[in-house]
Amino acid sequence: MMLAFQGWQRASKAVWQGKHAKHIHNNCRCEFAVRFDEISDVEGYEPEKYKKIYDNMPGENSNEKMKALRRMFEKHGLTIQQLDFIIDLERDGGILGSKTPAEWKKYLESIGFKTKTLGKGSLKGLKFEAGGGFRINYRGDGYLQYHPEGHHHHDSYYKRSNAKQGVVRLNLDGSRRDD
Repeated sequence: MMLAFQGWQRASKAVWQGKHAKHIHNNCRCEFAVRFDEISDVEGYEPEKYKKIYDNMPGENSNEKMKALRRMFEKHGLTIQQLDFIIDLERDGGILGSKTPAEWKKYLESIGFKTKTLGKGSLKGLKFEAGGGFRINYRGDGYLQYHPEGHHHHDSYYKRSNAKQGVVRLNLDGSRRDD
């Protein structure tokens, strides 16, 4: 990850002569790729996304950031796509206004989150398809919930919570609620 966010690098003479390291670190799954022009690419390689994720990991130096990143993968079982979503969500809850709740549910499931029914209130256990809400948990301390209109709430909204930022309620357009 740390190398991947740096983007394409110029190949040295040693690389061209086949003297590059096959495995650079423990449990290495890195792949070595060579491209011969500016337009060729490797499917799934998104250095800007990797850099954003790396930059948003807690820590003062690369060693601390890499430990935090490893925790995300190993302890919390998160993927690159999930981390990318979480970072965007925590930076700007307004992103939620870009899709309907049904589209968000489908997207979250497509990137590997397990959506669950709401765990409390009058809609507890009611499936989304039957008029209930949904929630995901992430990173141990965070969750995102969608609450549809109901007797306790006059309109639908999202609720995002994590230890660092606390509870934030957002309207469906992504704007912050005042209640």
